[in-house]
Amino acid sequence: MRTFKLELTQHEEPLPLTWLVAKFGGSCVEEITISRQRQPEGPDKFAVRTASKICINREIESEYEPLPSNRTDEFYERCRFDTFEEALDIARKATAKLRAELQGQLDLINAKGEETSP
Repeated sequence: MRTFKLELTQHEEPLPLTWLVAKFGGSCVEEITISRQRQPEGPDKFAVRTASKICINREIESEYEPLPSNRTDEFYERCRFDTFEEALDIARKATAKLRAELQGQLDLINAKGEETSP
C-alpha cells in the first residue's frame, strides 16, 4: 500500500490582483490601476494601466500592451515593475500628469464657452 506525506506550508496572506489608485469622473471615466502580474519564472511583477488598459511606462507615457506572445524584453523593462512601491510611485506620477491634462482640457472648454456666451 502506498502512502503520501502531505506537508503544509505557511504562506503570507495573498495580495490583491488589482489596486485602484485614481479615478476621474466627468463625461468619460478614466482611472489608474496597479495590477499584479504573474511571471512564468521568478517573482510577480506589477503593471500600471489606465481604464482603457493602456500601460504606463517608466517615462510616465502611455504605451500599447501587445499580446503576451508579442511582448519583448524591452517592453517588460519599460512597463513592468519589480515592487509594488515602484509601481505606486509611477501610478502617482501618472495620476498627477492625467489630472493636469484633464484640467487643461477643462480650461480650454471653459475658455471657448466664455468666447461664445453673450
